[in-house]
Amino acid sequence: MRALAVPGIAVAIATVAGSSYAQDAPSPPTANVTVWTARPLPPAPAVPPPPVRLASRFGDRGQLAISNDFDLSVVNQSISDDGGSTTTLSVAPAADYFVARNLSVGGMVSLAYATSTSGGQVTTSQTTFGIGPRVGYDIPFGDRFSLWPRIAFLFSDASAPPISGAFGSSAPAYSVTTFDIQLFAPLLWHPSAHFFVGLGPFFQTDLASTYSSGGTSSSWMKTTAFGVKLDLGGWVSASSRPPSPPPAATADDAPPPPPAAPRRFADRGQLAISNDVDLSFLAQSVSDQGGSQWTLSIAPGADYFVLRGLSVGGQVSFTRTWTKTYYTNLYPPTTTFAMTATDDSYGIGPRVGYAIRIEDAVSLWPRLALLYGQTVASTTPAGARGTTQGSTFDVQLFAPIVWTPAGHFFLGLGPFVQTDVTASSSVNGQSVPADKTTTLGVKLDLGGWLE
Repeated sequence: MRALAVPGIAVAIATVAGSSYAQDAPSPPTANVTVWTARPLPPAPAVPPPPVRLASRFGDRGQLAISNDFDLSVVNQSISDDGGSTTTLSVAPAADYFVARNLSVGGMVSLAYATSTSGGQVTTSQTTFGIGPRVGYDIPFGDRFSLWPRIAFLFSDASAPPISGAFGSSAPAYSVTTFDIQLFAPLLWHPSAHFFVGLGPFFQTDLASTYSSGGTSSSWMKTTAFGVKLDLGGWVSASSRPPSPPPAATADDAPPPPPAAPRRFADRGQLAISNDVDLSFLAQSVSDQGGSQWTLSIAPGADYFVLRGLSVGGQVSFTRTWTKTYYTNLYPPTTTFAMTATDDSYGIGPRVGYAIRIEDAVSLWPRLALLYGQTVASTTPAGARGTTQGSTFDVQLFAPIVWTPAGHFFLGLGPFVQTDVTASSSVNGQSVPADKTTTLGVKLDLGGWLE
């Protein structure tokens, strides 16, 4: 046997001699058989798979979160039979930006102006300016839940010009300045991409309060509020990371099915939730016998798209407000007494809408609602006012332009009008004339949708 060296392959050559035939027969020629034996090459080093890219989750760096404390509205409300009118303007941009994973820095700037005219032609107005930074940290619990506590410091100034009325009533100009601290720690649910709904404890108190009028200033009553409230909003990101693509198909794989058309806002089977929903319980107290107030609000509402663009929905609401106010008799003997008032309001109403797609991310979504409302107010001692009841049947039209900047989150702005078709009222069981109210303006629509 001979061995030949070939780079990468070891080759052995063997020679086999043939055996003898019959004695008289000549020996056959010797046969040479060559056998080639190949050794396998060592395996090539494994190539690591590409890193898996995860989809963006709430709290990733570079996200901008917008909640329902964001506001933009102009509203005018008028009362029939020369009952007066009120006009309010509210501009309150607010947002939180995640500068690092889970760490958010944000704030709010607000400007509100309100003016009202009573039946006696007494006009009052007030301008309120507020500004405040806040910082938060989101603590995730799996893919669907997270706790997002935030602390804010708020400065506000409310000022009013002098009042001069038709009946000789007057009041000097004044301003009230406050500096507050606020804590809010909602537990968020992330039901779909870029949309969240949360509920959590809330606390706010005045650290300082000053009243100014006529060139003099003095300390003012301080307000403390606490309770539980709703947080609803969404988030956008300029650097959203798409999920990793599926592995490449091989020759043995069946051809993949054609990709499904992307789902867009107002497709059939979607449930839309807007910022008209509410779930809160807030208690507010004012120092120096300034009174207190407790408010419970429950208002579930939603719209379901039964067909492409066609939505059917409604809302049920209940609100109870308990107020305690202190009054001082200025005539001797000077005494202070308390008056309590309880106000209950109920509401229910269906609505229907149709979303008209203008572009892929922009739609016009007009909605028409029929609303029935009832109020019951009682005062103790009864001699102050007694019990007042009222009911209304309203028609409401709201037509916002809705923009879906990311995922299942939308922002909208549009005109609305609401008017009482019928109204009734009674005091201590006796019917009294009831005024009708008409409200119109422009307001914000913020929310999200679920599949």
